[in-house]
Amino acid sequence: MAIFVNYYQKKQSGVRGGSVYTAMMAKYMRSHNVNVFNVAWRSQRFIPDQFSKYLTFPYLRLARLSQSKIVHLPGPFNPGCLMPKSKVVTTFHDQVNYEFYKQPTHGQSLLMRLEALAAAKTDYVITPSHFSAERTLARFPKFEGKINVVYPGIDEIFFGRRSKVEREETLKKLSLSPTTPFLLYVGAISPHKNYRRVIESYAQLKGRYPDLKLIMIGSIRRRREFPILLKLVREKKLSLRNDIIIPKQKLSTLELSVLYQSAKVFLFPSFYEGWGIVVGEALASGTPTVISNIPVFKECFSGGALMVDPYSVESIVEGVDALLSTPSLREQHAEKGYKIVAGRTWENTAAETVKVYQKISQYL
Repeated sequence: MAIFVNYYQKKQSGVRGGSVYTAMMAKYMRSHNVNVFNVAWRSQRFIPDQFSKYLTFPYLRLARLSQSKIVHLPGPFNPGCLMPKSKVVTTFHDQVNYEFYKQPTHGQSLLMRLEALAAAKTDYVITPSHFSAERTLARFPKFEGKINVVYPGIDEIFFGRRSKVEREETLKKLSLSPTTPFLLYVGAISPHKNYRRVIESYAQLKGRYPDLKLIMIGSIRRRREFPILLKLVREKKLSLRNDIIIPKQKLSTLELSVLYQSAKVFLFPSFYEGWGIVVGEALASGTPTVISNIPVFKECFSGGALMVDPYSVESIVEGVDALLSTPSLREQHAEKGYKIVAGRTWENTAAETVKVYQKISQYL
C-alpha cells in the first residue's frame, strides 16, 4: 500500500523537530504493515549535506519497491520526491523559511527551492496542524483538496515519571543539584524561536529569583547565532557558566524527560511553529508551561499552557512569574496540560496516517 522513506535510523538519541517525526513514524509504521525504506545516508566531506542526499539516494532500489505503491516522504527536503512514477505524499511541517525570514540566508534560500521542488513532485500533503495546512495551501494552491491534517504524537517516555536516581544522575551532568530551580527552553537557537526574549525575560526574573537558572537545549550555529547570544548574555550581565547552561553533550530522550520533569517552568515563546513538538513533550511531562499566543498553539494547546505575547518581555516575565510564585497555579496548569495531550501517541499518529493512505488509494 505505502512505503515510508526513513532517513534517520542512524541518528543519535535526542533528535528534535522533523527528525523526531521521521524516527517515531518509522518505528510505529511497521506495526501497520507499512514498508519502511531505510536510507543509509552519511555526510560527505566536501559536499553540503542537502546536495549529498540527492547525489547518493538509492533511486533505483526505491523505484523497484514502489511500483503501484504510495511513497511517503516525512519532509520536503528529501530526494525521494524525484521518483518519476509513484504517487508521492509529503509531510510539510511548516513554512517558516518562506513566511518568517524576510531576508533568508543562502541556506534558507536553498531549502525553499528544495521545498518548491518537492511540492512540484508531490501529489498529496500531510501537515501537523490546520494552521500549517492553511499556510502550505497559501504557498502552494495546487494542493487544494489534497491536504490532510494528522497531529504528531509524543514519545511515551515523556508520559512516564522519572525516578529520583534518574533525576540526580542527569542533573549532576549539568552541575546542578536536585533542589536547584531552573527554567527550561528546548529548541534551536534561531530567531523564529525567540531565544533572545527568553534570555531577556530570564535576566529580569533573575532579579526576583536569585537562585534561578536557565537551561537551553538545542542546536546552535557557532558562526551565526552564538556570537549574538554571547553578546546578549554579557549585556544582561549574565554568565553562561553560572546562570545560563547550554549543555555541550547530546542528551538522550530519557535525560530530556528528566529535565522537563525537574524544571519549575518550561518556557517556549516561539514566533512561528508548525505544531510544537517540544510543547507536547513538556505537557506530557507534567511541566508547568508558558508559550506564545500564536495561532498554532491556540489550536493545539489552548487551556493546557499559560499563553503570553511573544513580542513583549513584560508579558513573558509576568506569565513565568505567575507560575513561579503560585504553586497552586503551577499544579493547575500541569494537570490541564497533561490531560490535553494524554491521547496524542505515535501509535495514533501512525494509524491516522494509514487512513490517509487508504483514502488516497481509492484514487489510484
